[in-house]
Amino acid sequence: MKTTIDKPLAEKKIGYNILRWIVELHIRSNYKFHVVNAEKADNSSPTLFVGNHSNSAIDPLIILFSLKRKVYFIARGDVFKGWKAKVFNYFNMIPIFRREEGPENMSKNEESFAAIFAKLNNRGAVTIYSEGNCLQAAHVRKFRKGTARICAEFELLNTTNIPLNIQVAGLSYYTWDKFRSDVYLQFGNAFTMHDIDFSKANNYAERIHVFNARVESELQNVVLQIPEEFQPTHFLLDEIIGTLPQYAGINKYNIRKSIGEALYAMKPNELTTLKQHLDSYGTELLSANLKHQNTLTKVKEYNLLHVIWLLLTVPVFVLGLVLNAVPFFIPSNIAKNKIKVVEFKASVRIILAFFISIIYFLILSIITFVTWNWIVGILVFPVSYGMGLLAYEWYKLYEKIMGRKRWLSNAYIILNNSKNHALQSIATIFEPYFNTALTGNIK
Repeated sequence: MKTTIDKPLAEKKIGYNILRWIVELHIRSNYKFHVVNAEKADNSSPTLFVGNHSNSAIDPLIILFSLKRKVYFIARGDVFKGWKAKVFNYFNMIPIFRREEGPENMSKNEESFAAIFAKLNNRGAVTIYSEGNCLQAAHVRKFRKGTARICAEFELLNTTNIPLNIQVAGLSYYTWDKFRSDVYLQFGNAFTMHDIDFSKANNYAERIHVFNARVESELQNVVLQIPEEFQPTHFLLDEIIGTLPQYAGINKYNIRKSIGEALYAMKPNELTTLKQHLDSYGTELLSANLKHQNTLTKVKEYNLLHVIWLLLTVPVFVLGLVLNAVPFFIPSNIAKNKIKVVEFKASVRIILAFFISIIYFLILSIITFVTWNWIVGILVFPVSYGMGLLAYEWYKLYEKIMGRKRWLSNAYIILNNSKNHALQSIATIFEPYFNTALTGNIK
């Protein structure tokens, strides 16, 4: 049962709202957002949003920018130190301390729980990641106890007549740290504690187990899940299925969803055979410096007009590259070479790029303002940023056309037989599981 009220809460801090708008522009430039079932998102009731956690600081931002309300975020407590605690509090973050961060800090959670209950009693929204830590995984992991405890205690402390809505928010990244990658956010149906059947739970521990089982199941339904053994190669698998003629025109989301469902339904021997084909084909592509997306089926639509267009717009690419080289390449190199934890690479790259872009373009604007014209100085920031995005799209088209050239070379001839064999084998394995039409458009 979902209970809603008419007027959602909005953020009243002016500085926060300005920064939020700028950060949202930056995040949407780095990722292509696709919100699935956006109409299900609860934008007014006291709500606990439960999400999977695979991309550090990016996950909460994507949820925030996809909702039309004020949202508080539960974050790991060990980062709330000194001046950083004030910054995190200003941006609606609430610390939760885990046992691995020091048992002596666990008592601080009582204060954090009180803050969470106060927000929910005031018709607020709180986002929690019940898996407890961040891990780049394309599947839902086992929940910890914190979410169940929050919901159970809030039932006792609820000072309103409005029950707490629990709503899952599943995040699925096509790739976590690739510029302009697709990310899908899907909302499940909101429900309350009264919708969960606790009749067979005889004690508190069993109630937690029943609660976690229900919410985990709800989250699994809105995350594009891939079995763990296929995660290193699932990007290649997505591309292969997407280029098979029988699935032409199907969007990435429905392809990934159907692939996941098929993989979980396959027999062990089929999974083994499929993985062997994928590994073999992937190795051949790598050895020839090729990508599956460069196959003729993907690039045949590019003709002489595209080549002429690329040649005529080379100055646009060069100018966009020059203007954005500093804020694009420096953060990318730092994240790639200095950050060892893969889950933090995207966050570090994007956060560094944000601050470097602000400082860099501000300096360019001031120089232009002083030496040339104040109107041009004001336009430097938006025009330079836009030129950078155009330069990226130019390069992607160039890559695809050059990929066609590589496939027409000797490497294509060498790989052609093994490629056709691999694709035919993969299609044969998947065919029984793709027996229903894949339809629908994701906005």
